[in-house]
This record gives sequence, C-alpha cells and structure tokens, in this order.
Amino acid sequence: MLKDYSITGWPAKTKLEENIRPYYQYQFEISFVHDILLRNNRIIIPSSLQLRCLEFLHRGHQGIVKCRARAKTSVWWLGLSSQIENLIRNCPQCVEHQINFKEPFLKDSFPERPWQKIELDLFKIDSWYLIVTGYYSRFFEILKLNKMTESVIIAKLKTLFSRFGIPEIVRSDNGPQFQSEFKKFAYDYDFHHITSSPYFPQSNGCIEAAVKIAKSLIKKNPGGLDLALLAYRTTPLECGYSPSELLMNRKLRSHLPILPSQLNKDVNAKLVFKREDKAKDTSIDQFNKRHRARNLSELKQGDSVWVIDLRIYGKIIDVLREPRSYMVETNFGIYRRNRYHLVPAPYYILSPPLISTLPQPQPSENSVNIDSKLMNKSSREVSTNVTTGIHNSSDNVVSSPPWSVPPLRRSTRNSKRPAYLKDYVT
Repeated sequence: MLKDYSITGWPAKTKLEENIRPYYQYQFEISFVHDILLRNNRIIIPSSLQLRCLEFLHRGHQGIVKCRARAKTSVWWLGLSSQIENLIRNCPQCVEHQINFKEPFLKDSFPERPWQKIELDLFKIDSWYLIVTGYYSRFFEILKLNKMTESVIIAKLKTLFSRFGIPEIVRSDNGPQFQSEFKKFAYDYDFHHITSSPYFPQSNGCIEAAVKIAKSLIKKNPGGLDLALLAYRTTPLECGYSPSELLMNRKLRSHLPILPSQLNKDVNAKLVFKREDKAKDTSIDQFNKRHRARNLSELKQGDSVWVIDLRIYGKIIDVLREPRSYMVETNFGIYRRNRYHLVPAPYYILSPPLISTLPQPQPSENSVNIDSKLMNKSSREVSTNVTTGIHNSSDNVVSSPPWSVPPLRRSTRNSKRPAYLKDYVT
C-alpha cells in the first residue's frame, strides 16, 4: 500500500487503513525509487526483516546514541528509535559494561548554628584515628584510637560531647563501628544518626575534606600535632572567619601577634550564611558543568538491577529516605548502594528462593512483535547455564552462550621448506 500511495498519491487520512495512518505524517518524505521504498534517503524495512536489521545495528554493542546514528544513515521503520533503546537496555553485555554518568550535586542545608550537625569518620596513618568535624564551622577534632570498637568510639564521643554539647545530627558511614551499640548511644543521647551510601564519597564531602587536611597535618608535623591544629583553627576560611570563630564566636590566641581588640570580635551569622550559600552554589554549578551531570531514572521496589561495583545482579527491595539510596537483594546477600552504582536490568529475574516473579517491561505500541522477540532472546541468554563467562552458573547471571566460543581449528596447510634453503646440504 505504501508503494501505491507513494506513486499515485495519498488520499485523505480518514480514508486510509488503520495500519497505514501512522505513515500519513511522512507522506511527503516517502518515495519509491528503483523498486526500493524510501523515506528520504533511508530504506523502509518490512516487518519480517526488522529483527535482523536491529541485530545488525547493534553489532559491536554500541550505545543508544551510536546505534540511532547508524540507523539515520541507512534504514527506517515506525518505532525504530524506541526499539533500539529497548534492545540496548535489555542487552546483558551492554548493561554489565555500562558506567553511569554523574548526577547533579545535591545541596545540603547549611546548619543554623555551630555544632548542630557533625560528621564522623575513621582513617589510618600508622595508627587509627577518629575525626569529628562540624558542618557549620569545619572545626575538627582528631582522636587517636587504641581499639577499633564501638565502645571505644562511643567513649571518645561522650568526652567530646561533654565539651561542645550534644549535636542534633551525627552523620557517618556504614562501618561496623557505627551499628548496634552506636544506635543505642544515639537514642540515649537524643541525636539523629544518618549513614551515607557505601563507596560513594561524594556524599561525604565535608568529612573527606577534613580527613585530607588531618592526614596532611599529621604527616608534616611528626613532632607534635597541637600547634598544627591551632594554626588550622585560627586560619580564616572562605567565609572570612576561622573555624574557632565559627564554633566559639571568638578568636583563639596563638604565637602570631594580634591586637587584643581583635580577639573579642563577634561573628556575623547572617553574613556567614550568605557567603556559605553563595560558595556552595558556585561549587555545585562547577561540579555539574565539569561532569555534565544529569538525573538518572528513579528506581522502584521490585526493579532488577546490575550492581556495578559488585558485578552481580540484584533486586531493589527498599527505597531509603536518604536521597538516591537503595537496598539491593542479591544471591549473595543484601547491600545498600547509591543510584550511581545501579544499572536497570529489566530482563533479569532472581532465583526463586529470593523472588518469585518480577514485572516484565512493556513494549511500545509500534514495537510489540519485535520487542517481545528481543525480550525472549535476552531472557534465554540470561537463563542459559554454561560453565564459561564471568560468573558461575549457580549465580543465575549472564554467561557467554556456548555457540559464542569458536572451536579450536588446526591448520591444514602443507608446510614446505623455504626456497632459500633448497641448496642447503646437511
């Protein structure tokens, strides 16, 4: 029918057959040249050959943009763009080698007062240290630990809280030192304990910067850390005030000569908030531009995913209150990961002991037949149990199909002596 309409002309849209109407908007681009149906300079592929053509487009496992670019130079049919996207998103090889792009930096609210919100971390230089820093002042304390246990860390924090007061929010990583006993400590001392996503230091920018400075001070001052800490605490930050001023509302006296009147100057809290807010906006804009950040699609409970850093498949079992943080169930246990570490894998289904059924992705209207074939093909690839590949067959994850491993072939060519050796006599 398209051939006839492109030669004789198109009737009114209401007089067209139901399956031809979607082509009406392209009537001035469709032509029939040398027994080939074209849309501009692209060949219109019949439905019987579309699946094979999709395989050709995806050969080499290039991304969505590249495959679409290849299609724009040669072939076309209704729903081609969405079918390319569905194919690549359901391709195990593409999913397992995908690296997520950075998401826009989330701006954390600046505390209203000193020591309202603090962060903890552990680091090691010869010995283990606990570092505690305030979001408002960037005033940090370095506490040497003789044991890496919850009770020792809690005892250090109790001493610190008796000196500066109990904060409202305490943030840490998910280390074993901040688990059972620490939760009871948070309840007894009436502060909210927040944990960050594992292996995602971007969410701990404040404490990571403090650890970097602390390590530098320890390495450069082997004779003693006291005066080095005093120098840091009396050095003005970008807001114009030093950490000691922001925490204690006064300057600390050091070896550096200073007028006595300067030691009594009050901190302008409104000015601090304004400068900090401006500095954060600037750094966020620079981060987003430098990394070309954009939002990743949100995941929901029940979605199948590929965990990038663990290189295993899993299922989302909980969406946490913390931004972009999820609990993932795998065949090896339950893990918490940031959205950055997760790639949607709609073709994958976990083993029956952990999950019975998962919702299958719905194809678009223009790609029902093609996408169902692609989904069935991907599912067969995932469920194929073979001994080769990146995982064991018991992991129920993608492995290389047996027909992808070529058999070892021996050469049948007859070997002859080189011509230059024909006169050589042994």
